[in-house]
Amino acid sequence: FYIVSRRHQNATEPDMMEFLRQSRWQGFFTDYMRLEEAGDEEEDDDVNININDIIHNTINNSYTNIINTSIHTIYNTIIRQYDFIGITERMEETMVVLSLLLRVPLADVVLLSGKTSGGWDDGRSRAGCVRIVPSWTTPVADAFLRQDFLRNNPDMLLYQVANASLDKTIDALGRKRVEDGVFLYREYYERIHRECLQEAIFPCPQTLPNHSALSAQDCYFSDGGCGHRCIDRVLKADSEREWEAINSGRTEVVR
Repeated sequence: FYIVSRRHQNATEPDMMEFLRQSRWQGFFTDYMRLEEAGDEEEDDDVNININDIIHNTINNSYTNIINTSIHTIYNTIIRQYDFIGITERMEETMVVLSLLLRVPLADVVLLSGKTSGGWDDGRSRAGCVRIVPSWTTPVADAFLRQDFLRNNPDMLLYQVANASLDKTIDALGRKRVEDGVFLYREYYERIHRECLQEAIFPCPQTLPNHSALSAQDCYFSDGGCGHRCIDRVLKADSEREWEAINSGRTEVVR
């Protein structure tokens, strides 16, 4: 995205491997996770995650003592400090859980996709409006990502713990309830893309007179929340129905 789409650099296998092996990605310590910041906080059974299962079963069994310590650090200094962390690859579940935790309608959190493969960037970089080059990979890169990239990588450790935290939250809310919400979210998502995508004014490409000003009115920020006025109109009745259910204390998904 940043290097190929915005900077127009070539994407070759050697380039990808050099990028993945850069020390800033593979370095063990990061600004957001320092071992000296780990605290011996009291465990909360309601949100407790089986960290050892993640360490030994999720990635591989080659962890050292320091990595065992670091994943507990992630748990204590990050996971336990946030009420909720979403997962991009599980966006539907993430948005459903977010709406349930905040007690707001799904119709008020669903949105149009801002950046898609083959679509347009938001134009905020020096490169201006550029196409997002579709991603691709190679067997060599895939093998590296499955093995070496996972070792001593705090980002991957954080990702696995956040995944476990999302599953724990889903179980607490009720998995069937969340699954029903995902079904409704998909229904809303398809409807707004069908009825609002052509009406939304994204920052790029700039095809209209005074395009930037019009896009700023149609989006919440940059290319986020574009088409929100159309979405509010299309899902108005659904939002009102969901608010009625929330205010009456009903917990089932309302269709």
